[in-house]
Amino acid sequence: MFSIAKTFSKLEDLLIPNGTNVSNNIRIEDAEALLVIADSVTDGVLTYTFEVTTDISSLGAPAAGAVFATLQNATPADVVPPLAGKARSLIDEIKGCIYIRIKSSANVTANRNWRVGKTTYSG
Repeated sequence: MFSIAKTFSKLEDLLIPNGTNVSNNIRIEDAEALLVIADSVTDGVLTYTFEVTTDISSLGAPAAGAVFATLQNATPADVVPPLAGKARSLIDEIKGCIYIRIKSSANVTANRNWRVGKTTYSG
């Protein structure tokens, strides 16, 4: 009999530090789905987008000079992270991606944080 195990695990947070406009990168190539939950992420008129890459170095980190692209859905429209107190599930949008990060349209005026979890399947 064939069986598949589903596992949910917490990943590191995506954090845009105060005075910058790009978060850290999270490796997600084995994720079937991501759940992204926003903490305090409002900053006036700034907009946020997910960026992804498939560029990887031999050390398992994004390659030097890795090209990140704005993540779009099938519409196509830019896929945006949730705002404060909201959550967003990403399933089809992340297939084939190795790293994900969040980019702001300008430097943020305080730390902006999103909590991230992933679902994986094995079996």
